[in-house]
Amino acid sequence: MVDSVVRLCRRLPDPASPLGALSRYLAWLANTALLMSVRDVASNRSARELVALSTDARSRILRCVDPDPKSANGPDEIGTLLPEPHQALKWSADFSEFHGAHQAGALYGVYEILTGTKFMGNYWDGASILTQLRQALFGGEDAVTTPAADAARAAFGSVEEYDHFWALTSVTALATLRDCRVPHPPELVRPEFTPDHQLLGAYLRTFATHRYFGTAEEARTALLGLISRTAASGSVSEPVHHGRGGRAYRVPAPHVEPQLRPAAAILAVAGRLAPLAPSGDDTELRGFLTALPSVSLRITAGLAARVLPGAAEVAQTDPVEVIVVGLKVLTLVGAHTREGA
Repeated sequence: MVDSVVRLCRRLPDPASPLGALSRYLAWLANTALLMSVRDVASNRSARELVALSTDARSRILRCVDPDPKSANGPDEIGTLLPEPHQALKWSADFSEFHGAHQAGALYGVYEILTGTKFMGNYWDGASILTQLRQALFGGEDAVTTPAADAARAAFGSVEEYDHFWALTSVTALATLRDCRVPHPPELVRPEFTPDHQLLGAYLRTFATHRYFGTAEEARTALLGLISRTAASGSVSEPVHHGRGGRAYRVPAPHVEPQLRPAAAILAVAGRLAPLAPSGDDTELRGFLTALPSVSLRITAGLAARVLPGAAEVAQTDPVEVIVVGLKVLTLVGAHTREGA
């Protein structure tokens, strides 16, 4: 199936939409397989087969998008199907949904498409792909001066639109994370589909380290921008977040625009204020949360209890505490390097 789609996409002028839709559907399928298994709707063996199919297929798609994948099996897998900036961004927005496999790893290829250079950091150690990408494109004298970077800067238009696009993408990614309260049967665990809290922290940190504000007041302004608009007319976000409405694909999980996910928007903003180390200061995070309406806090705490480890254990306490505790998963990233230091 995937090979057929890839062959078809090689002949399309813009393969980003079908590749993105298939990537998103496969991630949904893996999520569904987990729920079918724990609810005894399907056997663990059948569910594992679905998980294996979906994660392997997404890996195949990722190799076709990444210009220079480590797992390339030959010259046919060198080069990307999505050379244009808007294509890579449209696909990455879909690929990030439903806690799919390789969620953070996918951004390595996007970084190379947008800058013409490779990202050499390791997100598992806490390296921030989006922060370095921001610097490469909009870092003044430190900006990359390749043709790819020039095209990416022209596509975004401004650093503000860069920030807005990735914040919107993180909203949808958070809203569609797997339910961390659901136990993972041992038969389903694969390297790309695991309940490991450190790996979840690495996925979330990919977005949380994209810190384009640093205070509670600035966070409130960013939140207002996320829930009041998806994209400015003519911006790179417009075709990405509005173009899905014209799709004719029959999928079981309709796409929901980010501004219609207020809890996930709040959590996306909160994650960008949360400490990244166990000894970090959470004053600005708490200041941002305590100023929110009580109903907003409750729905955000409900989402945190579903997708963030540890949050459900304190769900009967103050909603602010639920969110703060849940976001501590970000501090687990790089723990292995700190312990070995």
